[in-house]
Amino acid sequence: FEGLTPPDNPARAWAVVLLALTVALGVGALLFGDEIQRQVARLVPEEPEVVAVEEDVDDRNFQLAVLQSRAQVAFEQNRLDDARVAVDTAIHLFGDATPPGVRLLRVEILLAGQNKAEAKATVDAMTASQRSALTPEEQRRLKDVIADVVAKEAPTPPSPPEVKPEARRRRASPPPPSRRSERELRTATRAGRYLVASCYERLVLAKKSSGKQSGQLVLKLRIAPEGHVRKIDVARQTVGNKAFATCVTDIAREWVFPPFAGDDDTLEHTINFAPR
Repeated sequence: FEGLTPPDNPARAWAVVLLALTVALGVGALLFGDEIQRQVARLVPEEPEVVAVEEDVDDRNFQLAVLQSRAQVAFEQNRLDDARVAVDTAIHLFGDATPPGVRLLRVEILLAGQNKAEAKATVDAMTASQRSALTPEEQRRLKDVIADVVAKEAPTPPSPPEVKPEARRRRASPPPPSRRSERELRTATRAGRYLVASCYERLVLAKKSSGKQSGQLVLKLRIAPEGHVRKIDVARQTVGNKAFATCVTDIAREWVFPPFAGDDDTLEHTINFAPR
């Protein structure tokens, strides 16, 4: 440092030093800025991203309602396979949270498909709390279903002794007149007309060798004061097809009449069938 003389102004000398340091840092940031950021990122751990996931209860209820509606419509249209798939899907997805009304619908679908063993197992699996959670209408349907299961499992009684036509005519007496009007009868049977027609098409027209394709079916109905069908019998049929008669009586058992006062009422309803 020979020949160098200290500056006359120390403040000016420090300003020059600071300027030099600033220039050096700027050049270093341009040359090594990316590497410095990578090293800092390695030293500072990243915080994991927290995503709040909440189950949308409304979506689940909507999905259940769609499946139940799909099963109900398919059942009413006698598309039993589609109804079974929809109701089983609902029970599989919702498990113990499945509403008891959906389980009851499954039993009705199984009975309509003549699967009485599985229908009985489904009824037996329903707990007391599930049964008590049913609406009054669903509890009435459950009673009818249980009675239907028991009736289907009961052994067939022996045939009564044959009565000669002359004796039958002497013993037979006309049924008492029903208190139900024709309008009430039409209203009660209107909802199931296409289901009865479906029985006719599947079990009579599609199976030409099973008997006649035209004729009539006479149903004897016993109506409870609450309006539901307490008992139903086939009084007479000329179609000659037992499966067809069973299909129609299963549908007629769901008919509902307007409530009335007094004791049970009995009426006969004739259904005529003929191919188009």
